[in-house]
Amino acid sequence: MNKLTTVFAVAAIAGLFCANADAGTLPDVPTEAVRYRNLQGVNDHHVAVLYRRIEAAAGKVCGQRLRPGSLVVSPAWQECAQNALRHAVADINAPSVTTYAAAHGLLPYNSSMARN
Repeated sequence: MNKLTTVFAVAAIAGLFCANADAGTLPDVPTEAVRYRNLQGVNDHHVAVLYRRIEAAAGKVCGQRLRPGSLVVSPAWQECAQNALRHAVADINAPSVTTYAAAHGLLPYNSSMARN
């Protein structure tokens, strides 16, 4: 396995859909670095660890998980975390990670979804 460590940043993308069209630029989006090694020849355990790191980073950059004064997970947080996770898996573009994500219920990112 290649010892080169790659840094991948998971960004909270929910805010991108709320950007002011008049501004002409993307808003500042929080990111969280997730470190991983080259994924060639890695085993299932390594993929699972990476996926959990990405999940944690996605949850972290999306802000407050629970609605204020409630034990209910915020739908906006849930959507943000799922979108960030989808983008991270797509950007990593490793079959082992994509397969693991699909086996754990993450639908693959579909660029047509972002246009709707």
